[in-house]
This record gives sequence, structure tokens and C-alpha cells, in this order.
Amino acid sequence: MSAAFIEFKSFVKRNKFFYLLGICGLLLINFSEVAAPKIIQWLIDLLVRQDSEVVPELLRGASVTDSLYHLSFLLLGGFIVGALGAAGWREGLARMTHLAGKESRAGFWHSLKEARYDRFLRRFTVGDLLNRISQDYNFTRFMHGFNIVETLDIVFFSTLGLVLMFLIDAELTFYCILCFMLIPPFIARLARREYRQHLHAQEELSSLSDLVAQATATVKLQRSSGSEFFWQDKLGTSAHEYARRGYRVQKTEWHIFAFGALPVICSYAILCWLGIQKIIAEELSLGEFFALASYILMLQTRLYMLSSCIATWQRGLASYGRMLEIIRAQFGGHKKTAAVNFNRQLLAIKSLSFSYGKHTVVRFLNLNLMEREWVGIAGALGSGKTTILRCVLGLLPVPEEKIFLFGTDINNVPDNVRSKLISYVPQKVFLFSTTIRENLCLDRHEDESRLWQVLEVVQLHEFIASLPQQLDTKIGEWGVDLSGGQKQRLSIGRAILRKPKLLLFDDCFSAIDSLTEHKIMQRVRVFLSHTAIIWASHRASSLRLCSKVITLK
Repeated sequence: MSAAFIEFKSFVKRNKFFYLLGICGLLLINFSEVAAPKIIQWLIDLLVRQDSEVVPELLRGASVTDSLYHLSFLLLGGFIVGALGAAGWREGLARMTHLAGKESRAGFWHSLKEARYDRFLRRFTVGDLLNRISQDYNFTRFMHGFNIVETLDIVFFSTLGLVLMFLIDAELTFYCILCFMLIPPFIARLARREYRQHLHAQEELSSLSDLVAQATATVKLQRSSGSEFFWQDKLGTSAHEYARRGYRVQKTEWHIFAFGALPVICSYAILCWLGIQKIIAEELSLGEFFALASYILMLQTRLYMLSSCIATWQRGLASYGRMLEIIRAQFGGHKKTAAVNFNRQLLAIKSLSFSYGKHTVVRFLNLNLMEREWVGIAGALGSGKTTILRCVLGLLPVPEEKIFLFGTDINNVPDNVRSKLISYVPQKVFLFSTTIRENLCLDRHEDESRLWQVLEVVQLHEFIASLPQQLDTKIGEWGVDLSGGQKQRLSIGRAILRKPKLLLFDDCFSAIDSLTEHKIMQRVRVFLSHTAIIWASHRASSLRLCSKVITLK
């Protein structure tokens, strides 16, 4: 039994009330849907024969007209019951689709939040991650709700419909259903094949997504080096391979669909051939013939649903397994439970060295940082400035007893505590495709007056105030609607809004002129009067406000 299926069963048990509510709703819908052809059968026979004896005694009126009224009201009541059932399954099973999606996404992001940067990149690429949180996520959430709706609808209707068909004419029903019984083994075999093909297609899509991310990130380098055609060929080859694998999945789906259509055609042929003979011999009424034809048509719909339902289950389980691979992955080290003593020295780095393979970028670095102290790190590109900041953040592996935060080894500080104590502004700004307000606040709720105060610190208040929607203005993916300097200032505002104990600037003023930079840092000193800052920059002139500067070579 796969891990995905075990986790799926656990989810169903935890939310059994809503699943039972949805199941009851589906039963009401199926009862009303199955009853409709039977009621219409009685109406047809009543109109043709003009005899109330064709109607069950419970529904029979004093006259043919009364019987017609009774059946008409019963048909209307069935539609009302069906509508109530629809509300029931939507409140139960449709809710589970959204809840499963919420839990999967929350678990996904929680796992990534706790991940060690270096260990994560050894196993997964950015493109693969994007594929899992988009396509795999959608297949996963539909499996927990709408797939179950399809499955139960097929089971309930097929059972109820077949019972009524046998009650109408057992011989005709047997011959019609015999065609349906021969097909499921072939469909099951095709479904297993589609499951494997879908996994291969998703893997190729992950590779393609990763290539697209790499190509997009290096577009300027490609233009300067003339390597556009190399990337064009590489992307084209990967896209062609994904299309080929995707076509194989689609082709298998067509085969499943074709096998599903065959028994319906055969059943109608049998019904027309034997059914008309029975009508002529007065062994089958016109209403009963109509009811049988209706049930076969409805079974045809369920058979088509069966093929797509099997395919969706296969895709859902495969995608859920890929999501769980991230959710359950252990990217970090041992569990961190150490308490932080805020009366101790804020940050201490003791003889820290760090290498990428055989290339050493940081050698025996020592640094003591007190509250309110500003320390600059100067050095050329590639001298190790970013590496030092990532070590402090816990994004890179650091040996024991090399970095201490408030006297506690950084490896033992819980991630949620460290994220509250430290804010980081990277070289490459990341902004979400949402409003300015949400980009500033992220997961916190802040007063609007405080947001304007922060925007004034980073010299953005006049620009934001001039926008029609001001803080609620959407800025597009990666802040595409803002200039480079505006994006950097918004990112700095987001960091200082949290009022951290330690603020890390990683060469984040590259698109801001020196005068504006000086104004911002003067205001930051007032706004964050108790915050210590480590400011990394390749321009030594930018660090003149720091009390000391470490120069890397």
C-alpha cells in the first residue's frame, strides 16, 4: 500500500463527518435521478393505456387524471430532493477538496521553511518544486473531494439503476449488462499504464520547468555571450520530450474512452433488437422500453466517468506521492529546542571558515556584535559576503560552536525563533504578484499608519501616495511594475517593519543612488534604534555609517 493511499485514508478518517454528509447528499441525488425514468415509465403507460392499474397502488388516484397529478408531483418532489442532495455533497465533499488543498500547501511550505538550503538543493530543483506546487497540488486536492464524488456517483447509480432494470425485464438487462462486464479488466490494465506514463510526464515537466527558470535567470548573459541558440535547442528538446510523454498519456486516455463506448453501443443494439420484439409481443410496455433506454444512457455516462475517474485516481495518487515526498522530507538536522537568553551578546562568530568544495571563501572569521551596533562587510564580488550572511541565517551548514546568537549555538536555535530575531534583505529582491500592502506585511497584520511610517523611512511614501489605489496597488510578478530602486526600497521596508534584533543587508542598495541611500540609513537608525545591523557591500563608501568595517579579500 503506497504512502499516498495511507495518508489519504487518514485524512478521510479525520474528516469523516463531512464525508458522511457528502455521501448522504449523493445518495439523495442518485435516488432522485434513478426514480425519474421509472416515474416517466408510469406516466407513459398511464397515458397510453388510460388505466390506473399500471401505476403502483400507493400512487394510484381515484381516476387517471388523479394518478397523473400524483406522478407529476412525485417527479417534481424528486427534483427538489436532488437539489437538496446537491447542496449536501457540495457542503461535504467539495469542502474536502479545498481543505485537502489547504493542508497540502501548508505542509509543503512548512517543510520548505524548515529546510536546510544546501540539503534541499541536492534533491530538488526550482522547476521541480514549481511543478509540484502547481499541477501535483491540483491533482492532489481534487482526489480528496471531486474524485470521490465521481466514484460514489458511479457506484450508487450503477447499483440502483441495475436493480430497477432487472425488475423491469431481467432477460433484457442481463444481455445488456453482459457487454459492460467484459470491459473493466481492459480498462484497469490501461489505467495502470496511464499511472506510469503520468509519472514519467511529470518528471519531464519538472525538468522543463527547471530549464525555463535557468534560461529566464540568465537571459542577459545569453545575449552577451551569444548562447541563445544553445538554450533554444535545449528548451526545444525538453519541450518536445514532454509533449511526447504527455501525448502518450492522452493516447491511453483515448483508448480507455473507446473501450468505455463499446458496451453502450452493443447494449443499445440488443435493446432495440430484443426490446422491439417484446413490445410487439406485448411482453414489454412502451414506458418500460423508455425506462430501460434511459438507464442504459445514464449507465453510458457513468461508464465514461469511470474511465476518466480511474485515470484521475491514478494521477491523484501519483501526484499526492510527489507532494508527500516534499512534505515528509527531512531537510534539516536535529530538532532545535534551545532557549535564547536575550541578556547575552547578540552575535558572536568564532574562527568561521567555509568552503564550496575545494574553494574556500571564508577563512577564520571572528566577529562580536552588540545590540545597536552596525558592522560593515566590504569586499569584491565573490569574496564571501553573502556566504557569511547565509551562515548567520542558517541557510548554509555551519560547524558546531562557530556562530552564537544571544549565547546559543546557531545550530540549536529553533528556526521560528531565528526568523523572528533576524531580518534579511538579499541582493536579488523577491516581490509577490500582489498588493504593496501584502508585500510589506506578508503573514502579519500591521496598522496602516505604521506602513506609511516605514514607507517614509525608505523614501517611497510620496510615490505610493501618488498611486490611485496607494497601498492596495498590485505590482505584478517580481515587482515588474516598479523600478529596480523602488523594488529594493520596498524590500528594505518589509525587513525593517518587523523590527528585528538583527538586520542583514546583502548589497541591497545597488540600484539606489548614494544620496537616497544615506537618507534611508539615517532614518533606519532612528526607526530601529535597538537593532544591530550587518551591512555587506562591495562599495566601501556605502559603509561609512558603520562603527567598524571588515574587509574581505
